[in-house]
Amino acid sequence: MLLSDIATVVGFDHCLTDPDLRAAYEVDWTGRYRGLSPAVIRPGSVDELSAVLALCHGAGQPVVVQGGNTGMVGGGVPLRGELVVSVGRLGNLQVVSERRVRAGAGATLGRLQQAADSVGAGFGVDTAARDSATIGGMIATNAGGINVVRFGPMGDQLLDAGVVLADGSYLPSLRQTGPDHPAHGLIDLLAGSEGILAVVAHADLTIAPDPAAVAVAMIEVPAARLQSLVAGVGGLPSIYAIELFGGPEVELAASGLGRSAPLSADWLALVECRSDDDPAGALAEVVGDLPAVVATNPSVGRELWLFREALTEGVSRLGIPHKFDVRVPHAGLNDVRASVTAAVPNGTVFVWGHAFSNRDGHPTANLHINIIGEVDDEAVFDVIENLGGSIAAEHGIGTAKRHRADRARDDLAALAEMKRRLDPKRILNPAVLLPDDF
Repeated sequence: MLLSDIATVVGFDHCLTDPDLRAAYEVDWTGRYRGLSPAVIRPGSVDELSAVLALCHGAGQPVVVQGGNTGMVGGGVPLRGELVVSVGRLGNLQVVSERRVRAGAGATLGRLQQAADSVGAGFGVDTAARDSATIGGMIATNAGGINVVRFGPMGDQLLDAGVVLADGSYLPSLRQTGPDHPAHGLIDLLAGSEGILAVVAHADLTIAPDPAAVAVAMIEVPAARLQSLVAGVGGLPSIYAIELFGGPEVELAASGLGRSAPLSADWLALVECRSDDDPAGALAEVVGDLPAVVATNPSVGRELWLFREALTEGVSRLGIPHKFDVRVPHAGLNDVRASVTAAVPNGTVFVWGHAFSNRDGHPTANLHINIIGEVDDEAVFDVIENLGGSIAAEHGIGTAKRHRADRARDDLAALAEMKRRLDPKRILNPAVLLPDDF
């Protein structure tokens, strides 16, 4: 009866019950997390999304919300037989001004970037998955991406959001919810809430004009000079990105690209600077005597970026990787590869990620550790925590890390309180982030 009512709302073509049609929605991007759902529901408007959630709320039917399905921690997979509600059809984009764009939850990052570019602007968050990652999902995990050192994560770009609550209520502007409304304060918790509090329908995001001059450098960095180099380039007013990887990673990328690696060392730093004036001179001063390839021509700069963007595909060619998205203090970076390798002696370890400082000013890196082979996840988590890091970063907690969420986040109490107010039946992403007994 519930599915029949839902199909009446969204149309039978968008209530997918055939196993072959559901299959792509029942497994995550890594292939590690799989579930089964009675149906995949694809609302085509905010009104349809609202009606679907109202029906599910009335029936006590749990749902998993899904965007581009690029998650890596099981957060968008129906692991407990939930209905999948895909927001992929909510893809409208509206450029409000040269400083503001409104994006539907299902709009991809790539389309948002194109919309910003149409008015000579750029968006502060970028990832290699730009053509599949959706805005709703990126807000849910508070994605950081390669420009996080400059702009911060998705929460820092969020001007306002329209959401649908668990009972189907539509709030077109969280900024306008008064102090007596149960959702008051939700705007401050939305980024990183992993879909447990509300379903993002659309978001107003900040954009800004792109500086005209660009310099990109790939730098060989001995381990002993890593922290000083990252601090130096991170202090440049023109800094846009600091990506870190090593010899094994650049060789992996080069193999996939069919090219020779331009450099190889303990660490390679891929740095991008942008400003209205040429940033190459100031960047060169920081690089000093370290071997480097520097590009001020945009096409050459894009060539250097290929070696970073080919890494995810490259490691996937070797098998299904165990992916760990973690934060590590800069002081612990030189110990990561050796410590993780010792913890997984039957695995092959690849490490890359973004260097940045968090809001408290502590020098931190968001690392993506990919392991091919036999892996004890808990042993890797222990390594990261022993280095003073956190097992959670821009990919979120999901289901995979939920049992250790209290060590990774200090806002669980606030999230749980908001969850009780907005979703007392616990139908939104019930197996994600918070423990069952919160």
